Amino acid sequence: MPLGLYSGAARGPINEIVPYPDYGMCKVNIVDSTHPITQSELNSAWILYYWGPVLLPDKTDNVTILGRYEKGNKEPAMLAFDYGSGRVFIIGTHPEFEEDSDRDGVNFADEFDDKGSDWELMKKAVCWCLKE
Repeated sequence: MPLGLYSGAARGPINEIVPYPDYGMCKVNIVDSTHPITQSELNSAWILYYWGPVLLPDKTDNVTILGRYEKGNKEPAMLAFDYGSGRVFIIGTHPEFEEDSDRDGVNFADEFDDKGSDWELMKKAVCWCLKE
């Protein structure tokens, strides 16, 4: 059952990135370097793609697109927006996995190299959502 936090559309998986039912790494280009979540990020990040969606906000929504997929028509992959008195961060990839490290406690996707950790991005997203 949907939570109803996001009124836009989500479409996927995106075979141009990684053909379904496979998974692999994808490049996400940071397109808003002024937002607190992405302001200290590099221009792009390599993140695990595992059947994630393109995130298409409604034109009436006040949504900030933070990142776009490099492949798949460069469509939105990472969004942030206010919701009532809270905040929401949505991402179509899986930054929680450390692909080339065992520090996440699982072996899944360890055959890939994420060219760095995505955990700092996620920490900033959590802090932004918590208004810290």
